[in-house]
Amino acid sequence: MGDIGILQVVSNDVLELIFEELRRCDSWAHYCAMRLLCKTVNELLEAQAFSSVTIGFTEQNMETISDLLRMLASATTPHARWTRHLRVHNLVPLAEDGWTVWDRLKTGPNRERLLACQNEWLIPAIKSLPRVEEVEFSASSREPYHSALSSLAELPQLRILKVWFNHPFQPSSDVPLSRFSNLESVELHDVVLSMPILDGVKQLVTNSPSLQKFVITRYRWSLGSSVPTLSFVTFDTVIEDLLRASAFTPTLKRFDIDVGGFHLKGSCFPFLACLTHLDIRGLSRKGISPTFWRGLKHSGIHLQRLAVQPLDKSIIDYLLSYDGLREISLNYTQSIHDGPDADTIVSRFFHSVVPHHRDTLQEICFGCGGREPWVASGMFPWIVNEAYLEALSLCKSLEHLDVVYFYPSPNEKVRYLTVPLDILLATLSESLPLLQKFGLMHIRDFHKYKGSAYGHEAFYNKVAKAFITHARRSMDRCSQRLRFSLSVIGPSCTTTGSFTRYHIPVKKDCLEQGADEDVSDSDADSVISSDSEGCTGIYLCD
Repeated sequence: MGDIGILQVVSNDVLELIFEELRRCDSWAHYCAMRLLCKTVNELLEAQAFSSVTIGFTEQNMETISDLLRMLASATTPHARWTRHLRVHNLVPLAEDGWTVWDRLKTGPNRERLLACQNEWLIPAIKSLPRVEEVEFSASSREPYHSALSSLAELPQLRILKVWFNHPFQPSSDVPLSRFSNLESVELHDVVLSMPILDGVKQLVTNSPSLQKFVITRYRWSLGSSVPTLSFVTFDTVIEDLLRASAFTPTLKRFDIDVGGFHLKGSCFPFLACLTHLDIRGLSRKGISPTFWRGLKHSGIHLQRLAVQPLDKSIIDYLLSYDGLREISLNYTQSIHDGPDADTIVSRFFHSVVPHHRDTLQEICFGCGGREPWVASGMFPWIVNEAYLEALSLCKSLEHLDVVYFYPSPNEKVRYLTVPLDILLATLSESLPLLQKFGLMHIRDFHKYKGSAYGHEAFYNKVAKAFITHARRSMDRCSQRLRFSLSVIGPSCTTTGSFTRYHIPVKKDCLEQGADEDVSDSDADSVISSDSEGCTGIYLCD
């Protein structure tokens, strides 16, 4: 009995639970080193320790990257058996001229040493990992993107591909996306629509008849006139060859498209027949055919998750045509079409769509696409009131909810009825037992002021901090113990004007004994640079 250790007594299932807990609590390096304890532990940990490989060239890893690539290329390490995830980034630029401002490595012996290592060992190392199923690749036109992508396309078990295009991406030849096949998930980020990219995407989709997830997002900054782009592309051109195949069977379940040049029409429906998740917030209004939503309805495509902007009557009609919506994401500043029917659309959303899907809705959330508070005029119809709160309270499965809350200036005429914040919090806590995250987008009738933008950013931040104080006091006054985390969201939560989400900590500090700070819009023009410097932004984000 004295020779029997714990590893012989405890089952492998129990050991795996113990090691999984150690993985969460300990460093990754220490966790991997534990496999050297004995053969049994090695058998349990080896697969996880060598499940992922990252290849990148920096001056910091100069001493180790060469040894890593040599070992990988030998195909004798455990990586050849166990690596399922491969990340390739930070390759050495092949040219010394051109966009030098983007270079991490300057001309010199370090760059030459890394370049020689890359030329000799990068491709053999990639080819020595035959069991890789998922690849993440950062593509730069100044780096050997063509040979790297071509070798990645030869991995026999590859099913998931994620590519980020580092700009300015100006390919000297074709982008070999067409060499990939049999993929189940494709993500292409920071894409600029050009003929080389479009041709590669078209062939990639055609080569992957079992594609279940397709994500394509656009590059959002100006490229200049040197990069030829396509301003309008019908998505039919991407899938036309796939749809012509005699054995075509729809498999796509998730489709995220954030490339403004694409246009979706009803002829896409055979490709979208199995769709459950659709995110088209990045498409312009002209990017969706007027018949698109009617086509989804008549084709029997029932989305479980929808992210869209702007909301209009045709989308409302589609959402009322079926049951089972779980998540809906909108954009506050572009959540509805401008016009006299804005209030009607929002009213139908809360009084018809929300109750219709009350048994399945788990998330109603918003983003904010406008940098400045005065841009967000489209938010006012969404201000939560008693009627909207009553509709939301019916959704017992809600786990994440964002609402717009009216927080007026002391000198602002109150034009919108809302619910006192402590009552709002208490009602949600009592009526939504599964709610985990609740976000408040505070708005007022901000005016567009003249003068220093920096000073006004400080003013908006001052308003945000005053509302956070108001929210914390409301939490203290709330009659119910909150079961969810509370966040303040919106562009005025930072001095940069970017969208953020500030989590309000739960703590008792007698704030309820004080009065709220009144920050008047008339104070905005009196904000001076010294005040601006002392008003720091709030950057605690999701």
